[in-house]
Amino acid sequence: MKPGSIERNSNDAYLTQTPVVRHHANARERHRTHSVNSAFVSLRQLIPTEPKTRKLSKIETLRLAQSYIEHLFAMLITGQPNKPCLYAAQMNTNTSYSQIPRKRSICTFCVATKHQSDDV
Repeated sequence: MKPGSIERNSNDAYLTQTPVVRHHANARERHRTHSVNSAFVSLRQLIPTEPKTRKLSKIETLRLAQSYIEHLFAMLITGQPNKPCLYAAQMNTNTSYSQIPRKRSICTFCVATKHQSDDV
């Protein structure tokens, strides 16, 4: 038998069944992909961006969502509506502010707030 050729004896039932099984697997994968893409669309609508019509990639969406959650958490902990991340970084000696997970002292959303206030 040549390499890559198909032996047609007891496998005939398997060979006729494979396209049906593959069709169902493809349908499940299309449904899963559609669900994931719908979730990203919903998440993109919740994240403030400039300009508002900017389409974020999936990785940008996840990174900005993480940053936005940290920003909102900083707002809750500090009680500061403007630049809470910067305020928390300055007050990092207090243990309640040290709970705020952050990589930088100011986040994207604090910078955007600063630019908006400069424009007014």
